[in-house]
Amino acid sequence: MSSQRPSKALSTFQPLGNGILLHEPPQQSPTPPTNSPSLIIITPWFAALPHQIAKYTTTYQTLYPAASLLILQTSTPDMLYRPYTTQQKLLLPCIPIIQKYTKQPEHEILLHIFSNSGAHTACQLAHAYRSQTETALPLGAMILDSAPATGTFRTQSQGFLAGLPSTLVIKQLLSLAVYGLVGAVVLKETIAGEENWIEKLRRDLNDPKMVRARRGRVYIYSREDKIVDWWDTESHARDAEEKIGGMEDVRLERWVGSGHVAHRVKDSKRYWEVVRKLWEEVDEKERMIKSRL
Repeated sequence: MSSQRPSKALSTFQPLGNGILLHEPPQQSPTPPTNSPSLIIITPWFAALPHQIAKYTTTYQTLYPAASLLILQTSTPDMLYRPYTTQQKLLLPCIPIIQKYTKQPEHEILLHIFSNSGAHTACQLAHAYRSQTETALPLGAMILDSAPATGTFRTQSQGFLAGLPSTLVIKQLLSLAVYGLVGAVVLKETIAGEENWIEKLRRDLNDPKMVRARRGRVYIYSREDKIVDWWDTESHARDAEEKIGGMEDVRLERWVGSGHVAHRVKDSKRYWEVVRKLWEEVDEKERMIKSRL
């Protein structure tokens, strides 16, 4: 996890260490209504800047003002060499927070994942939660923005290159280092017979023993994404339908003309309507059923 302290853009968030940031609404805020998450967990993309993350947190605070927000940032060591067991240990402070906000049956979590790195951290959280509770991470809904890809060398390299400085000379020099590091990771996985980290997160996200989303999940993606190929996202959604389709509603929302983790920028109105519908339609259906009884 990242050790970065919150900037002004996330000034209302309390740092809990290792890139974990928590915002809790003022005490006078009402108890989250049944159509609001009690806790929103955000796992940003690798090297996401505070002001970029804040574009999502501020909207969530408007949509669901009674909900608490938990940000889990991903660091370079997490992506390259830090053991999974260590990453999961660093995420243990999140467990009592999750338990606090899921005490009542009507209290649910919204998990918002960005890119492969965010998906990786979300899965490490699920493993940490299962190690302490022997149950799956209890979600109300899950949003996957620009994820997941497959574990090819190109995909892994492009993910790191996207976070490099835009200065041409510096980017060219650092690109060589990225290719070397990713190559070393791939070689290590091959020699040791380890499962590729992206392939692992793809499997974890579709394992009901790891994560369960009562209201369902939605994939937000595009054909123009240069890091995560659209067919990789769609194949994961098909796999989800086969493995957990009876337990979760699986939706695909394909954008046109937007790049990696840039779908909100392309069409903000549609983006937040997708989020709202995923969360609130279940409540609307349940109210209709009750009204007919």
